[in-house]
Amino acid sequence: SLSMELTKQAFTLKKQWNTNSRFSIPNYFVSPFRNENAVKYLKQHNSWEAYLTKKIVVMYDIKQNRVVFLIKDTSNNVVDAIGRSLNKNTKVKWLRYGKSKMPFIVEGGGDKNTIVVVEDCPSACAVSCIYTGLALLGTSLSNTILSTIKSRWSHVIICLDKDATDKALKLVDKLNFYVKTEMQMLERDLKYEDRNNILKIFKTNPSIYEQAGDL
Repeated sequence: SLSMELTKQAFTLKKQWNTNSRFSIPNYFVSPFRNENAVKYLKQHNSWEAYLTKKIVVMYDIKQNRVVFLIKDTSNNVVDAIGRSLNKNTKVKWLRYGKSKMPFIVEGGGDKNTIVVVEDCPSACAVSCIYTGLALLGTSLSNTILSTIKSRWSHVIICLDKDATDKALKLVDKLNFYVKTEMQMLERDLKYEDRNNILKIFKTNPSIYEQAGDL
C-alpha cells in the first residue's frame, strides 16, 4: 500500500544520519516503515506530519520495539536519541540512548521568535504546525536547555501536563529572568490534539496569567 519512494525508505539507512558526534546510531535502528505499529504510533500521536515534511528524523529500534526520535544539536548533527516503547507492559516507556543534555526540538513554520516548551517528543511535533516545539524529555530545565532557549528565542510558552502545573509555574518564574515567558493551560496533552485544535488553543485561549488578570 506504500508508494515506491516510501518502500525504498523502509529498506534504506541514510548515511547522512550518521555523524561525527560521540553518539553513533545503532545498526538495529531501521526505518519506521518496517513496523506497522511504529507508523501507527506516529499517526495517533500527531507526529506523522512532522515526519513526512522532514522536520524530524524517526527510526525504529528492532531490538527493543521502540519508536526512536533522533535528537540534533544546533548544527543539525545527531547527538542523541530517545525511544518510546511499543510494548504495553514495559516499565521503561521512554529510553534515552545517549548521554547528551540536548532537548528535542522541532522547527515550526510560523513565528520564529516563539517556542513552546512541552514534556515529550510527540507534543513537540504536534505544536510545530504553528510554533517551534521543544521537548524537555521530562519536566526539569537543565542549564543546556536554558542556554539553548536564551540564545534563540524571545518568547516562551510553557505547556506541560495538568499534573505538572506546579513545575510549569516554576519554569515560568525561572525563564522570566531571561525571556518573556507565559504558561498555557491545557485540557489534555498536545500530542492528542489535531492541527485545528492546536491552532484554536494558541490563538484563542488566554494564558494562565491573562486569566488571573481577569479575576
